Amino acid sequence: MEENSSLIVLWAFDDRKLKDQQKYMLSSELVMMLLRKSRSIAIGKHVTGYTKVVITTSTGNATSFYAHPCFQGNEWYDWALVHFEEESQPGDIQERFYPSKVLGFIEVDGLKVAIVWCCLEPLEWTTIKAKFFVKVTLGSDIELSFVSVPMSLVHPLCVIPDIGGEPSHFFVVLPKRNWSRFFGDRINH
Repeated sequence: MEENSSLIVLWAFDDRKLKDQQKYMLSSELVMMLLRKSRSIAIGKHVTGYTKVVITTSTGNATSFYAHPCFQGNEWYDWALVHFEEESQPGDIQERFYPSKVLGFIEVDGLKVAIVWCCLEPLEWTTIKAKFFVKVTLGSDIELSFVSVPMSLVHPLCVIPDIGGEPSHFFVVLPKRNWSRFFGDRINH
């Protein structure tokens, strides 16, 4: 996987059609994470990458997440609310949820993980429900913001770029299925 301090990635549609065009290249953030992971835990192990994962909840609901450099001619990277347990002080563990851009999925020796790019601040679902639009900023710290997580993707998020703003700024939007409740609450007040 690594040769002369560079990461060699082969991207193929199938065994006969290797994709070397620019539009099929993996995101630089994903390649950076793959290189970091290969240096830490994947030495001598088999690593398989995926562009789609389907997560089924205990109630039987299935949710698909995509992370694809060229799906029908365009990039498609889903966003998700990702669950973390953070220790602010020894013994004080807090559950936090970070909006995160899904960069890809890998499996190392049977363990499947998502590679995500986390926002700087956690975000509670109640905040999204109360405000409709919530501005978020992707982190830039390689060690803190670009991480691999077990499949702890809580649910997908509707996220749009902040057109005219910084490239790392986005808006999380309340999903359409929740709009009637949001606007209905405003009418009743």
